[in-house]
Amino acid sequence: MWVWLLVCLTVPEIWRAGRQMDTLQLQVYHREALQQMHPDPMGPGRWLVVLVDLYRMQVALAHGQPQRAQEALREALNLLESVPKDQRTADHWAFLGNFYGTQLAFTPWYRRPVLGRRATQALHRALHQDSLNPRAWLFAGLQAFYTPRLFGGGPQRAVERLNRALELYRRRDPFWDRWGEDLALLYRARALMQLGHQEEARRTLQMCLQRYPDSAEALAWNRRIQEASLTPSQREVTP
Repeated sequence: MWVWLLVCLTVPEIWRAGRQMDTLQLQVYHREALQQMHPDPMGPGRWLVVLVDLYRMQVALAHGQPQRAQEALREALNLLESVPKDQRTADHWAFLGNFYGTQLAFTPWYRRPVLGRRATQALHRALHQDSLNPRAWLFAGLQAFYTPRLFGGGPQRAVERLNRALELYRRRDPFWDRWGEDLALLYRARALMQLGHQEEARRTLQMCLQRYPDSAEALAWNRRIQEASLTPSQREVTP
């Protein structure tokens, strides 16, 4: 029981470091999570490793470090795939679907269709197992965002899935069970931008920053929007 309590108390700290893209703090949490998992590799401590690996992967990709991203990706997949299929929860399947989707970027073109189907099947299983799980809808929305319309994705489908995720997040305990809400808001704003709904995108991004003012990605996108709205003369005087 105390291990689950420790996990619940640690998730917000990892979430904060991930939002801030704090590489050094994520390295510390990675070491601590591995230590917590060591006595019981099948225990809840594995979730801390998976969560840290998700952020380590995202930060490495943002910094143009594909090898480090792949190391984190492989570790997370090994942990998730080691759980027998009949013991996997909706969260297991949702995270698997997200990691499989990310793995496409490092996969030869001729293997991508098989891996793409694996990602879609994992997300479908997550939603089938628990259709009220916001993380399942979040990762389904991210998949649609990064999948061309021709192959069943696109910004409109992403917005629909992310809307559902945000609706479900509003029902969750704000203390720890709203992990991923910042990503849902951020990618909803990005999808709306692609659809040409700039004003609604700005409102969504401002909502994200109001709730998560330390989100490095949201701050970066907010700067992009502000710069894009400047006239040429305004850009010349903006530091």
